[in-house]
Parts: sequence; C-alpha cells; structure tokens
Amino acid sequence: MHASPVTAKTAWSTFFILWVLASLALASCAAPTPAPATPVATVTPSATQRPVPTATPIAVRTARSIYPTAQLTPIRATQAPLTGITLPTDVKTLLLIGTDSLTPFPGRSDAIVLAFYHPRLGRVSFLSIPPDTFLNIPGYTMQRLNVAYAVGGFNMLADALEYNFGVRPDDYALFHLDDFVYFIDDLGGLELTVVERMPSICSDIQPERALLNGDQVMCYLRYRDKMNELNRNLRQQEVLRLVIQRMVHGGTLARLPDLFALYSESIETSLTLPKILSYVPFMLRLGDANHVGYFQVKKPALVTWQIPDGLKPTVFLLDQTSLVKQVQAAIDFALIPEPNSELIVTLEYELTVSPTPTATGTATATPTITQTPTATQSFTPTVSATVTPSRTVTGTITQSVTVTPTVTLTP
Repeated sequence: MHASPVTAKTAWSTFFILWVLASLALASCAAPTPAPATPVATVTPSATQRPVPTATPIAVRTARSIYPTAQLTPIRATQAPLTGITLPTDVKTLLLIGTDSLTPFPGRSDAIVLAFYHPRLGRVSFLSIPPDTFLNIPGYTMQRLNVAYAVGGFNMLADALEYNFGVRPDDYALFHLDDFVYFIDDLGGLELTVVERMPSICSDIQPERALLNGDQVMCYLRYRDKMNELNRNLRQQEVLRLVIQRMVHGGTLARLPDLFALYSESIETSLTLPKILSYVPFMLRLGDANHVGYFQVKKPALVTWQIPDGLKPTVFLLDQTSLVKQVQAAIDFALIPEPNSELIVTLEYELTVSPTPTATGTATATPTITQTPTATQSFTPTVSATVTPSRTVTGTITQSVTVTPTVTLTP
C-alpha cells in the first residue's frame, strides 16, 4: 500500500499571513499624521485611505502540462488536456475501481467512480465515468478508459483521468469481482427495488423489491442494455448509497479493523487502516443524505462513435465544453456547507455502544507454564508424574518434576 497526496496549503497559508501582516505594517507607516484640529485644516479620511478587507484566496491545484508520450500510434487525433477545472486543495479525491476479473488479476475496469470529499465540511460527491469512454491514455495510446489500469496500473489510470477530466486522484481502491461479492454477503445482502427485467446474465433477478445476495448485486451493477450507460451508472450509485448507509448505521464502522484485515490482501488500495479510522467522524456525517451527492458524465459531454475496424464497436468520445461543467458541478457540491442533523448524534451513539474488538477475548496456550507455590497445586497429579526424591521442592517448582503429555492442566 502507498499513499501520495501532496499539498502546498501550509506553505501558502504561512506566506499569505506574512503578506497580510507586512501589508498592514506598511499601511500604518504610510498613513499621514493628522494635523492639529482647526476650522480650515480638518480633513476627513476618505474610504480609499482605509484598509479594505479582502477575502482569503482559495488554494487550488495547478494544471499539469507534460504527460508521457504515446507508445502506439492513435487511430484518431487526440484532444488537448482538459483545462478550466477548479479543484481546491481542501477537496480530496478518491478513485473507486471495480474490475471484471477475480483476485488477483486486474482485468478491465467495469466501474470507475471519482469521489470528491471535504473532510471539514463533511460533504462528498460521486462522479461516475463510463468505462467505454474512448480517450487519450498518456504513455499508451487512444483507447477505452477501462484498459488503463490493466496496462499501466494506478499511475496510468490517474494520468488518463488528469489528462481528460482535469482531476488526478489522491487515493484509490480497486475491488475484484469476488471481493465485492463476499463483501455484500458479509453485510447480509442489500435490499433493492428492481424496476426492469435483466435478461441473459441476470435472469434470476425479478422486477420487485427484494433482498439480493452478493452475486445478484454484482449482476445488477454490471448489466447494461446496449449503450445505456446512464442507467447502469444510476444503479451503481444506488448500490453505493445503500452500502454507505449500511456501514454508518448500527455501529457497523466498529468492524472496520476486522473488515480491513479480511480484505487487505485482495483489495488493491493506497489507503491504510490508520488513515481510514481517522475519517470515521467524517463518514458518520455521510449518514445524512444531504451530505452526499451523485453525478454522472453523460450527454452532451458523451458523444457516441464507432471504432473503424471490422466489428465497429461503439464507444464514447468527450465533448470538453460540456464536460468541464459536469466535473465542476461535482466538485462544487463538496464545497457547500451543510448543517448536521440530529441523525448524526444517533449514529455517533450507535457507534459508541457497539462492541469493540479487544485482544483479551480468547485465551491462548503458550509453551511456558508459570506455577506459583500454593497449598493447592495447579496441576492434577497422576501416576505418570515422577518425583525424584533427591531433590527438595522449594518456593518454585524445579526441573525435578517431570510432567508427561498426559498431565491435565486445570484453568
């Protein structure tokens, strides 16, 4: 695991404070000395002579200009990197990736979701990106976004997102098919309202309100009718909403250490357990639906296009003018303050009364047995115990007592 979020907030804040203090000092030194009060010399300072308060500037991330060169000749001309996105350094980004393969193979990324969250404000927005978006993958070529992780890992996928969407993720978490199925089963399944039939791969899911197991939820997430990507994104976000609610209610967050230990060997992520636990107060605030927003990259930012080969598969191209507005809307949601509701207090109480795992619950056998000299022996003597008469038993039991494997120890 590794994490690489870098920010210049501290340096910028220090510079800005010094700049403000220096400006005020210079202004006070340059202010004219008031003259003695006389009828003809009284001067009222104008508004321009008074210091005007200014708003604290928001530190934003700088746009990148240099990317790795392509390894293969693209089949169509590439667009320039996307510009015009304003992403404050206070807003963090987490990339959620769902693959179509089993552990430990990366496979194609069937689900790609960017999460923008503001830890202090307790707001988060999820932006779903179609995996069949055909775009420039820096260091590779023009190709579907869903192959970037399989070809070059997180760095190549992060480069592709930064180049085409103006945002580079701070952290990521990749789930394989079996990881997600087991996780949903560990949660006891999810109760979903299925509104349409899903033939072929999801024939056992009927249009009704039902409790779906892990396999059924996975099928519900992956199903897509032709190029109806928006419908699939909405279903994925519905499942994401239910998982968040299941995790923050009933004190389930107390299970985070156990869940992390269970899945850390198979889920690929840059997050560490201490970092996840530090965000528990933030995650509790997501139990209030007003603190969570859901967004999609959709028309008119998506334009269908057929790849000119024998099969002519259909993919999505990006319209950058519309795309900037959709990405920025997701970022801006995380910047809007929202007061906490009474529900947050309830969730905090549920977490505090939940059982906390400790290390003293199970007694374990150790090869060294400590015995104290008391009137009642701590072991049951049997004929298999041989006492050597040449020795004297003192305050501690010496090696003159030979206990065979048939000796039964009492608690």
